Amino acid sequence: MKIALIAHDKKKNDMINLATKYKDVLIPPEKVKIKVTVNDEQVTEQEVSEDEKALQVNFDGEGTVRIKVIIDGSTKKTVDMNLNSETTNIP
Repeated sequence: MKIALIAHDKKKNDMINLATKYKDVLIPPEKVKIKVTVNDEQVTEQEVSEDEKALQVNFDGEGTVRIKVIIDGSTKKTVDMNLNSETTNIP
């Protein structure tokens, strides 16, 4: 969605202040594509807001698995996790 902000010359600074104050509302966050693989098998792929703080992904397995987090086609994190020990959050 695009909007235009139009102000009379004498109100231009007021319009700039309003747009700056409410920029988080006026400019929504971008979407990114997140893909998670476990041992190179895709377990999820979804489009989320770039300001998303956490994503829960469930999967089954045994022993040590390699988990990859891929954002917009670029691998951002690779973790080897031993599923026989305990559940771990990937930072």
